[in-house]
This record gives sequence, structure tokens and C-alpha cells, in this order.
Amino acid sequence: MNQPPEKPSVRQVAWRSRFAACLLTAGFLGGCDNGSDLSGQLLLEGQPIRGELVFELLDEKNELAGPSISVYADESGRFQTLLPEAGEASQVRIVIRATPVSADGVPSSFDSQGLPEKVVTLVRALPINLPLIFALTR
Repeated sequence: MNQPPEKPSVRQVAWRSRFAACLLTAGFLGGCDNGSDLSGQLLLEGQPIRGELVFELLDEKNELAGPSISVYADESGRFQTLLPEAGEASQVRIVIRATPVSADGVPSSFDSQGLPEKVVTLVRALPINLPLIFALTR
């Protein structure tokens, strides 16, 4: 008699998801061992906001030292991604595009007719302390 498979626990699902993301990242970026887990929240005028964050590794000459990583903040402003191994990088450029959501629920920067509410570019030395909280004003 066949029994249905046992449902995995939340912890098992989280571990499997992280492992799969690591494998995918390792295949795409060339490694996951020494990468940095980045997480935080994006706020505009103290309120959570959706948005896109682009992380670019830079060397000491401010030249790109690896691939760019894009991550999207959800409706609570929260984001999480894995920054690849730093290698020659000594800093990271962070481009933030804060995006209000329209009445139909579509973030404006994802709509071809809308523009982000706010665009900010920062450069920070590595390693980065967590969590990252970007509190933007208009």
C-alpha cells in the first residue's frame, strides 16, 4: 500500500531553498563558500516600500570586480540575496530604486510608463554589517 510522502518541515524547506539557491549561485557566479548573505529593509519616509537594489562589487580603482546582483524588496520593504565572494573587491556600490505601488498593485518602476520614486547610489566598504536598513526621504 502506497502512503503519501511526508510533508517537509518549515526548517527543511528553508534549508533546501537556501541550498538550491547556493547551488544556482555557485554555478552562475563561480562559488558560494565565501559569499556574503545580505538582507535588510527599504523604507521611504519611514514606510516600507517596494524597490530594486543592485549590488556591484568594486575594486580599489572603483572598477567592477564581479557580477552585479539585483534583488527586489517586497511589499514590507524586505530583501535578501547572496553577494558573491569578494575576490579583488574592496567595496560595493548599491543602487536603490524605491518604487511606490500604483492603485492596480503594479510597482511603478516595473511599469513602462512609471518612474521610481527615488533613486540613490551609495558606495560602502566591505565587509558590510547586517541588517542593511535604507531609510530614504523624498
